[in-house]
Amino acid sequence: MHNGDALEVMLGKWDGGKPGNYVEMGEASGYEYFSLGTEWDPIMEAQDLTLSDMFDARNALFLDDASRRKDLSSLP
Repeated sequence: MHNGDALEVMLGKWDGGKPGNYVEMGEASGYEYFSLGTEWDPIMEAQDLTLSDMFDARNALFLDDASRRKDLSSLP
């Protein structure tokens, strides 16, 4: 989680880091956002997780917590 004190959350699907991705937008606007950055693949490999497992283990917890605490924003 980044910018944990922000009042709003930026949501988006990872697109490989193309310009204007949700991580850049979250940083630029000061929104809270979730990103494991370069740790995503090493975590998957070390814990023998599928993409679905990773979503359940990492993203879903962030989304559940954020939806209880904050206003949610997303890229168009």
